[in-house]
This record gives sequence, C-alpha cells and structure tokens, in this order.
Amino acid sequence: NIPIDIKRNTVSINKEMLGWDNKPVAIISAKHQSDMIVNYYKSVKNKLIIFIFYCMAIIPLLFISIHYFIIIPIRTISNSLEKKDVSLINKYLNSKSEFGQISRLINKFVKQKEILINEIERHAKLFVEKEKLQAQLLQSEKMATIGQFSGSIAHELRNPLATIDSSVYY
Repeated sequence: NIPIDIKRNTVSINKEMLGWDNKPVAIISAKHQSDMIVNYYKSVKNKLIIFIFYCMAIIPLLFISIHYFIIIPIRTISNSLEKKDVSLINKYLNSKSEFGQISRLINKFVKQKEILINEIERHAKLFVEKEKLQAQLLQSEKMATIGQFSGSIAHELRNPLATIDSSVYY
C-alpha cells in the first residue's frame, strides 16, 4: 500500500530495514512529486468504481439468467419425474440444449417403460391362459385314460359274457 498525497501531488514510500536480530535498524524514506502518478491513481480509482458498479449491475442479471435458463428447467424436469407426467417437459423436447436432450431421453424412457409394462401384462395373461389350458389338457388326458380303462374293463367283461351267452344258447 503506497500512500499518495493527492493535494501535494506526492508519493511517499517508507521501508524498515531489519538487522541480523530481526529488529529495525533504519528506515528508508522516499518522496516523489509527480502529477502523472496522481493522475494514474485517480484513473485507476475511477476505473475501479466503474468496475464495481458494472459488477453490481451484471451480478443480478447473471442470477436472473441462471434462474431462468438453469433452475427452472431442472425444477420442471424434477417435477415431471416426481409426478410421472411427461407432458410437463414437452416444451423442452425441441430444444437443442442439454435440457432438451434430457427431456427427449426421459420421454423415450417413459415410452419404453410403457411398452415393457404392456409386454409384461401380455405375458402374464398368456401365462394364466397357458396354466388354464394345461389344466384342461390334464383333465382331458385323465378323462381319456378313464375312458380307455373303462373300455378295456368292458371288453374284458364282454368276452367271458359273450362266451357264456353263446354257450347257453345251444
């Protein structure tokens, strides 16, 4: 920090010189009178003030832009995922930004999920129908076996009866 006396147009510099025991031994002092240094100091000070006002104007605009272009799309996508409502992100589907890409991926994911759920439901119905058909087939096979068994029993009973019947006639 260099002290500048604007009224007298001087710049002064003071430096302590330390000895071998790290204690001050002497002070070197220099003063210079120049309009150029003072004008430069004023110019830098003015530029610093302008920069501060510029930052004060830009920072709110930056926050508004971040809110509008980043926070709102993220909240919209988050709400869409929480509510499982893809229609909330339809406005971002045609966007070329990352949010558009994320929205398209979510939309694709939801469509694939619906297709998979339909396939699972179709397979579940087919499985139930298969179980019913297997039960009917098993029942039919049981009935066929009972029919064959009763037919063979009837045949076995008819042969001796036929012999007895033919013998009784003569």
